[in-house]
Amino acid sequence: MGKLRTIQIYLVGEAYRPSVFTINSLSTITHALFASGGINSIGSLRNIELKRAGKTVANFDLYDLLIFGNTEHDKRLQQGDVIFIPTVQKLVSIAGNVRRPAIYEAKGNETLQDLLKIAGGVMPSGALDMVQISRKTPQTGLEVKTVNLLSNGVANVALKSGDYINVPDASDEFSNAIVVNGAYASPGLIQWQSDLTLSSLINKNTLLNNTDLDYGLIIRRDKFSKQSEVIQFEPSKVLDQSFDLVLNKFDQITLFNRLDYDEDDTETKVSEADADYSVDRIQEDLDESKAKYAHEAQVASFTAKQLLSESSKTYSRKKLLAPIIARLKDEGSDLETIKLAEVNGEVKYPGVYPIAKGGRVRDLILAAGGLKESAYAQHAELSRSYIDDSHTSKVEHVNINLIDALLGVSASNQSLLSKDKLNVLKFQIGMTLAPYSWQERLFFMAHTKLRKTRHYLKLFSEQEGLPKKPVLKLLFLPVKSCKKESERM
Repeated sequence: MGKLRTIQIYLVGEAYRPSVFTINSLSTITHALFASGGINSIGSLRNIELKRAGKTVANFDLYDLLIFGNTEHDKRLQQGDVIFIPTVQKLVSIAGNVRRPAIYEAKGNETLQDLLKIAGGVMPSGALDMVQISRKTPQTGLEVKTVNLLSNGVANVALKSGDYINVPDASDEFSNAIVVNGAYASPGLIQWQSDLTLSSLINKNTLLNNTDLDYGLIIRRDKFSKQSEVIQFEPSKVLDQSFDLVLNKFDQITLFNRLDYDEDDTETKVSEADADYSVDRIQEDLDESKAKYAHEAQVASFTAKQLLSESSKTYSRKKLLAPIIARLKDEGSDLETIKLAEVNGEVKYPGVYPIAKGGRVRDLILAAGGLKESAYAQHAELSRSYIDDSHTSKVEHVNINLIDALLGVSASNQSLLSKDKLNVLKFQIGMTLAPYSWQERLFFMAHTKLRKTRHYLKLFSEQEGLPKKPVLKLLFLPVKSCKKESERM
């Protein structure tokens, strides 16, 4: 084989090392550029001229090769050719949600659509309807233009040197979802449909063994509403089809664990601090840490962060309630009372709870996990503050019979008001039971999970003159069976 002949070419302009180069006769424009060390910082990558015999015979756009892999215009060189690299004329910056954010050189007739193609296109997270173009002109100074790429023809906006293009983040909030948190098989976001009901989500397959069947919450608030509506329900009634509800977009459903425990980690301690206070402190402003937690919880609502919430299955009652209480506390104002009440004493989980729409004493007891075995069901004290005619703040104490309240007697099952405080007393020696039919009391005991209480069993037997064995049998029956069986005796 013979040797390749060599040729001399001139590479001038904004090259890194402009000079005369001796290269082989099969070389192209890119070979010459590599030999010169490339183009310097002010040289044009898109308007490289190939001159032959004093005339421009080709213009080479290096973007064709670097971005699109096209070598069609990478011409072969001849003896005496001149490659001229002019200075760059039009630079445009693009940032945000594009695949290759950078500073690009634009040709005279290129549009926004062309530049987006060079930058690799818009990512799925980009807001196509809110693309911003920042431009400075001698006549108007610095101005911004918003372009909706979803409209026909709008992407053909001409570019000017110095333009700064930003493709911002699209909204990361789901627009057609509800969220379920807590003791649920698959907690997280669920698609909302106009016919979606509570019973379609709550069934024996979706609830856990540890789900509290007496207490669930729905926090309902329209997207731009300032106030939330609290709906309390009993999952057991949804299961037996005695209660159902059509769900709205952005409803937040919370299901609680029946057997509660405190998680020993830093995040839990910070979040539970919002739920761990009394009604006496409800009107205090949120401190910095609590306000930050409430804000983060609110911002994360209906975003990808809540798409899957597997960890919430084991959250304690306080942790699940913390963002709800923080939100309701923040919604309180001179025009709207805070929808929170407190229960203390002989209940399983004393603390502050949301007041549901139409909420009563019975709802507050169920929210607290029900009465303890040691609770004195005949007497509890409901304290509430009010402003009298002389504009003086006073506290009223109302005696509540919890048996009546749980059986739905309106005199004791009073409606709850903002910042009500219920204190459930402990049963002491010498306390007596008021006269009730033994069937009512038996059903009450079954309903409040006091069926194994020896003290109450003894009282029933002595006061009603009943043998212990039949009564004991009833006490261990399921609630519905217990009620039916007691009515037959």
